[in-house]
Amino acid sequence: MISSPEVIERCAALLNNHPDRFLMGTDEVAPQDQPSYLKIIDKYKPLLEKLTPEAREKIMKGNYERLFDTARIKMRGWEKAHANDPKPIPAPTPITGTEY
Repeated sequence: MISSPEVIERCAALLNNHPDRFLMGTDEVAPQDQPSYLKIIDKYKPLLEKLTPEAREKIMKGNYERLFDTARIKMRGWEKAHANDPKPIPAPTPITGTEY
């Protein structure tokens, strides 16, 4: 997404046209400090600067809040509705390798 100015322009256009479909993220686990964690933001700064304020807000924060906050609320509702359900949760179906 940031390999060249042309790619940055094309990706920015895609993100600006469909800002509800993307999330910013990282695979960083237990960073030593905040700069280590935020290095991905710095890396993508040329792309982020090309986004509209609305697209940047959605991709950096808004979409996460929309998706995960809604999922948490739905999950708590499901838990409440099924807290005293007498049916046990079925065991996972084992994968035998023949399903593919």
